Amino acid sequence: MTTEIFVSYSHKDARYLKDDSLLGHLRGLERDGARFWTDTQIEGGDAWDERIKSEIKRADIALVLVSQMFLYSNYGQNDEVKSFLFRSREEGFIIFPVILSACDWQELDWLRSRQFLPGNGQNIEQHFYQPPGKRKAIFQTITDALRKRVKAVEETKRHGDAPTATAMQAFSSSLNTVNKMYPQLESFHSNQPEEHREYGVVYEGKGDHIAAKNRRDQTTLTPSDLEKLSPRQLRHIKIFQEELEDGYDRWEDLYRRRRRELPNVEPKTIEDMRRVVADMKESLDRVFAFLKAAGLQIDDHYYLFQDAIEKESRRAT
Repeated sequence: MTTEIFVSYSHKDARYLKDDSLLGHLRGLERDGARFWTDTQIEGGDAWDERIKSEIKRADIALVLVSQMFLYSNYGQNDEVKSFLFRSREEGFIIFPVILSACDWQELDWLRSRQFLPGNGQNIEQHFYQPPGKRKAIFQTITDALRKRVKAVEETKRHGDAPTATAMQAFSSSLNTVNKMYPQLESFHSNQPEEHREYGVVYEGKGDHIAAKNRRDQTTLTPSDLEKLSPRQLRHIKIFQEELEDGYDRWEDLYRRRRRELPNVEPKTIEDMRRVVADMKESLDRVFAFLKAAGLQIDDHYYLFQDAIEKESRRAT
């Protein structure tokens, strides 16, 4: 099995594609089943626009190399990025941004709402002319993060398109993670004691189904209800569920640390918690996207949860 990775970049940043730069380092993932495609592989006489669209369609992951020149590119923004975002909404397509140099990425919702690397306000360029060891350490951090995505895609491909029952198990688990995290995040966001309240509608994962409870009645979501989702959506539920639960494990450790430090919480603890929320944001957003795709109504408290995630993620940057 091969994980197809489409590399989106500005030609002004072609140096990052060289063997001794970022893409050269990332090509070590070819041993893990990755295959990188760039437009340098278009041969003379090919219809380049059709070839690019074809490669985007077959790709599993978009590796997006972000710089100001990339953000200025009409083709990159109006064709490639729009295709990535459409596939992300419809299929759970993975967008993996890397910030090459200082730029206005904060002005774009699609970038702000995703985990990106190097993170912590850094970019590749500021380390490009540093000693090779420091530059390679940044490249390796990006490689390790992309490897996790590659392995997740590979696993789903080995098992074929996920049956609805498997997807329901992952969906169910994801919702329970959201429900556990919500009162904790609300407490952290408001700096108030944790509260457990009743809401209009709460979705509870029951393993083989999801119970949607409110004060008047109860409905359920079963595997057959997921049949309206595409095979790619079903397959990617498992990927985002695993990432979500990995993130929640880190969040829970930090949340317990914060509770021990009250009332004088260390700034480092707050910073670390915000960074974890930012890392989890894409997976958390994906849970709500799947809820909507399955035709379920989203209660106000879930919107408040998303709003708190957005605000804390911005503070992390």
